[in-house]
Amino acid sequence: MTTATMQLTSRVFWIAKDKGYENHYEDAYAVECTRAVAAIADGVGSGFASGRWARLLTTKLMTVAPDLEKPGGLSDWLSGPRGEWERQLGELKLDYFQRQKLRESGGAYTTLLWVECHPAPSSPPENASAIGWSWSCHAAGDCGLFHERDGKILRVFPFENPDDLAADPQALASKDHGKDRSLEFKTVEGLLEPGDMLVLCTDALLGWALHALQDGRPLTWKDYWDMPDETWREEIEALRTDDVIRVDDTTLILLRLEATSASPEPVPASDTQPDLFADDALCQAAEEEAVLQPTSAARDACVTAAADTTEAEQPAVIPYESIEQTMCTASDASTEHPAPPASDNQEDPLP
Repeated sequence: MTTATMQLTSRVFWIAKDKGYENHYEDAYAVECTRAVAAIADGVGSGFASGRWARLLTTKLMTVAPDLEKPGGLSDWLSGPRGEWERQLGELKLDYFQRQKLRESGGAYTTLLWVECHPAPSSPPENASAIGWSWSCHAAGDCGLFHERDGKILRVFPFENPDDLAADPQALASKDHGKDRSLEFKTVEGLLEPGDMLVLCTDALLGWALHALQDGRPLTWKDYWDMPDETWREEIEALRTDDVIRVDDTTLILLRLEATSASPEPVPASDTQPDLFADDALCQAAEEEAVLQPTSAARDACVTAAADTTEAEQPAVIPYESIEQTMCTASDASTEHPAPPASDNQEDPLP
């Protein structure tokens, strides 16, 4: 007997602010299909090593999310990444100007948004969908989420007006400045039906999309699903040339819920974020000292690490690789999430 299952599939696109300088890309993303969770972040350029900080947070979200209802829950959750960020910086021989920038900036900063999807219960309440999933999203700062069904936008979060995008958004800090409690996380929930798409994007793409909706222009995210990576990048570059999208690191995650009677094996993701640092000086220091390279154990534990390369052979900046669709399956007769395997995004630098 074939058991009806649901599968969450994903696509990821990204492009750096400056073409040819992918190591300066300071957005971050992670998708873990087994746990049906995805995260996106935008490292603040005025901070120090903000891209590295953004990646630490999106990586941790693949295993555990902060308890935002618990007093001090966010600070507790941030303590691990903060310690790791300090450890990584400690391995660099920062020069005088780098140390000065670090002191003046107060550390690294990033916005953050993540979404968690949950299979429907085996005995749903009356009138509830037996095959649909529920989802919840949390955001601090100006990354955005769209819920699309049959080409129509059902939900926009956390902003609906492009004028609401702040020049200085809320951000999570790599150092404990005693301001964690003042961060305001916004939360939204919804229901997914087969074919629905959840779209996560950083602020440049969010601003463009909100202006499109405001002007009454069609916005169909599903059109990107089968688009080749390079075609998407060319489209973003054309929008930049036409001055209709802000020139900034740009990241897009597409999640789609699909019904299937089969149980296909998960397809490992091949999307690799560049190994990055905050600025030219820090990047140069890292390359010269050959630090912050993943250990062989950590690399072997990651299904999308640069396989078949030794630690000495792996470059400081990982070349862009083709983005492939990733998929996972979960029976709609169970609400339990299996234990996650090694992350299919990038090396997990957390303890």
